[in-house]
Amino acid sequence: MGYDIIFLHPPAIYAFSKKAIFPGPIDNTLLNCTPQFIVPPIGMISMAEYLKRNGAKVRIVNLGEYMLLSQSFDVEKFIKGNYANVFAIDLHWCNHSQGAIEIAKICKRLHPNSFVVLGGLTASCFALEILQKFPFIDAVVRGEGEEVILKFLNSFKLDNVPNLAYRKDKKIIVNPIELIAQDLDKYEFAVPELLEPGNLSTTGLSPDGKIVKWWGIPICRGCAYLCHHCGGSSLSYDSLFNRKKIVFRSPKKIVEDLNKLVERGFKNIFLFQDPRMGGPSYYRSLFKELREAKLDIDLLGMELFIPASRDYLELMKGIPLSLSISPESAVEEIRIPHGRHYSNDSLLTTINICRELKIKLGVFFMVGLGKERPETIQETLLFCEKIYREDRENRSKEEEKLFLGPLWCKPEMALLILLDPGSLGFNFPEQAGYKLIFKNFEDYYKGLSLPSWHYWMSYETIYMGKEELIEWGLYALEKLFYLQEKYGLYEKGEDRALLNYERFKIRVNRAIIPLVDKIMKLEKGKEENLLLLRRILDECLKGMVPDKNENYNSIERTYRESLAKVIREVGGFISI
Repeated sequence: MGYDIIFLHPPAIYAFSKKAIFPGPIDNTLLNCTPQFIVPPIGMISMAEYLKRNGAKVRIVNLGEYMLLSQSFDVEKFIKGNYANVFAIDLHWCNHSQGAIEIAKICKRLHPNSFVVLGGLTASCFALEILQKFPFIDAVVRGEGEEVILKFLNSFKLDNVPNLAYRKDKKIIVNPIELIAQDLDKYEFAVPELLEPGNLSTTGLSPDGKIVKWWGIPICRGCAYLCHHCGGSSLSYDSLFNRKKIVFRSPKKIVEDLNKLVERGFKNIFLFQDPRMGGPSYYRSLFKELREAKLDIDLLGMELFIPASRDYLELMKGIPLSLSISPESAVEEIRIPHGRHYSNDSLLTTINICRELKIKLGVFFMVGLGKERPETIQETLLFCEKIYREDRENRSKEEEKLFLGPLWCKPEMALLILLDPGSLGFNFPEQAGYKLIFKNFEDYYKGLSLPSWHYWMSYETIYMGKEELIEWGLYALEKLFYLQEKYGLYEKGEDRALLNYERFKIRVNRAIIPLVDKIMKLEKGKEENLLLLRRILDECLKGMVPDKNENYNSIERTYRESLAKVIREVGGFISI
C-alpha cells in the first residue's frame, strides 16, 4: 500500500534520547516546544490538508514528539515500516538543521527509490548548498509549498514544477519561484487531527496554570517589518519566498477556524502576526467577528509588532485576548536600528492601557542583539524591573479575581543563540552589528551536532564575544527570576520554591560549560563521559523538583549542596 507523501517533523537533534545533549535555556520562552522544538510549522499542516483534499494519500508524523513520549520509539523501524513515494521533511527553523538532515539520510537509506525533499525558510535559504553537500536529498521546495507539492505529485516532471531546486544528471537545477499564494482562505490550518501523535505538541497552559489543548492559526503570510534577526521579516519573505506583498486570511475564515478548534476541545489558541498590517478595515472586521462569535475559550493570543493605541485596544473589549509584544531591548539605540521603531514611552503607554482595560500582556526581550553591550543588557533589566514594580503597585485585590497569576504584565527574556538564516543580520552582519560564527548551512549542521547549547551560538556581536554573551544571557535569566519573586503575587511557598528551582537550573547550565569543554578535549571516552554527566544531572534535577511540602527557607542551601555534589561526581573539574 504506502502513501503518496509522508510529512516528517524532525527533532532538533536526532538521537537526543540516546546521546548526551545539554540544551540549556534554548527553549526558555517556548516551553511547549521543548528543547527539541516539537511544534511543527503550520505550513506543513496546510500542505497536508490541501493534498489530502485533492486526492493524495497523506500522513503527518511528528517524530520529535514520538521520541519524547517514548525512549523505546525506534525511528528507523518506523520509517522502514512506512513506505511513501515522497518523504517531505520540514527545515523551517534553523534549530532543526541537524535533525532534518539525519532524518532525510535515514529515509533515503531505507527507501532508496523514494523522493526525499526538504522545505521551509532555512531550507529555502540554503537550497543550493544542501543539494550540493547532501546527495541523499533529492530536492528542496523554495518558498511556499502547497501548490508546488500538489503539482509535483500530479506529474513528477521536475522541470515543470516552479519553486523547486533539484538534482538532475549530477547537475543542480533551480526553477524560479513563481507559485506564491494570493488567497489564504484556500488553505486549511485548523486540522490538528492530521498530526500524529498530537499530544505534547498541542498542549499549553491556561491563565490559571491548567494544561489545555493549544493550536496556532496564521492571520497572514508575509510581513511589513524588517527586524534584523528575524528570518520571517519583509526582507526574508521577499528574498526567500519571492513574496512582495502580504496576503491575509479573511476574518470570517479565522473565526471559522476558531470554532472548529473549540469543537475539538482547544481552549488556548494563538493568532500569528499583527492584524494591523491589514489596515483599519481589516482589523475592525476581525474584532467584530471575534466579539460576535462569543468563543468558549480560555485564551486567545495575538501579537503586537509595535505599541498600540487606546482606540485599537478598546476594540478588543469582550474578547478573551492575551497580547504579546517584543521590543527585544529597552535601549532605544539598540532597538530602533534593529527594526523596532518605537520609544520606551510608547511601550509603557501601551502597557498601562492594557492594564487599565484588563488585557494581559507579555513583553519579550532578547539578550545578544547586534551592537549589544553589557551596559545595555543592564539597562534592559532595569527597565524590566520598572515594569514589574509598576505592575505590582497598580494591581488591586479586585483585579486578582480577573486574572489568576502572579503578574499581569510579565517581562520575559531569552538569549538569542541562533541567528536566523535569511535575516538581515545574517545576510549583512556588519551592518546589523553581528559577527557570524555559522556562515553557511554546513556550519549550522555541524554546530548543532555538538553536545551542548554553548556550542550552538551562531554569532557574536561587534562588542561581545560568544562567552560573554552566554554569561550575560544566563545572568539576565537569573535576574528575571529574582524580579518575579520580588514583585510577583506569590501566596504559596511552593510557588516561590519553583522560582528557586528555575534559578538552580540556570546555575546548572552555567556549571556544565567547563565540564563539557573538559570532556570534549579528551582523546578517548568523550561519549561515555558525556553520558555520565547527563545521567548525574538528570538524577540531581529530578530529585530537586519542589513539591507542596517544600521548605522554602532551606531550599537555597539544598540546591547549592546538590550542585557541588554534581561537580564532585563528574571529577571535580571546577569548584564553586
